[in-house]
Amino acid sequence: MSLPSLVPRLYVDVNDIPPLIPKRILKALYPYSSLFPHVVDTRTDCPPWTAELEAYFQTFHWQVWVWLTIDCITEEEALQGLRARLGELEQSRRAQEADEGATREDLRTAITLIEARQRLRWERLYGLWDAREKFLARFDNGRWRFSTKKAIAAALGTADFKHPEAAEQSLWPISEPPEDDVDVIRLTEKDSKWTQYAIPATPPAGDSVTENRSWDAADSDLDDEASLPVPDHPWRESDAVPLLAAPVNGARSSGFSLSFSGLLRHRSPQAV
Repeated sequence: MSLPSLVPRLYVDVNDIPPLIPKRILKALYPYSSLFPHVVDTRTDCPPWTAELEAYFQTFHWQVWVWLTIDCITEEEALQGLRARLGELEQSRRAQEADEGATREDLRTAITLIEARQRLRWERLYGLWDAREKFLARFDNGRWRFSTKKAIAAALGTADFKHPEAAEQSLWPISEPPEDDVDVIRLTEKDSKWTQYAIPATPPAGDSVTENRSWDAADSDLDDEASLPVPDHPWRESDAVPLLAAPVNGARSSGFSLSFSGLLRHRSPQAV
């Protein structure tokens, strides 16, 4: 069985996403993701979040987070299936699935590749969404989670910082093309000066991530992540299909909510 048949196709090539989150901020946010237990102890309390981070978060078009979240869901479901298959082989002490199926090594390699893609996506950009979601879920018992931008701003308070160069909802840092009627700044274009839109390297308050860990060693671990091959984009019904109705697994999806929260609750079966 070939490796590409075990690894799900993605909408967004993670290698094309500019590294928009500086290392100093990543170091503050790593503990709040389950993707980096080899780097830092995982924490479950409220992540640090600031008015400055919120301002830069708002510069990215909301559809970007939809595409990235679809890919995250797809990969999580694929990992569940791959781990279950590997567990069955190990339990039965077989080296390969029936009918010339995947070997243990095939499954382990696919799992490693998907996990590496997850980490790269998170470090390039998705960690910003992930940390913000966890902040909104945990801050003050989560009562700001579904509040307005005004309520979130009130929770974060005022701060003196240099405001972003980009307008709200203007940045498009992924390879998947935006909808036809969306006017955005394409950061993946060859001549794009994306660095002017990167988040400033100001660590959020409450940074305690240096505990029990040498960050020199952590940087070495993370820099060893190779550039990852990503399969072609999956089939889409047509360019005219609304974004939230886009198929997740190369087939029609019949349960997408028009709200982003509905999207995040959606779980369709992943064929691996």
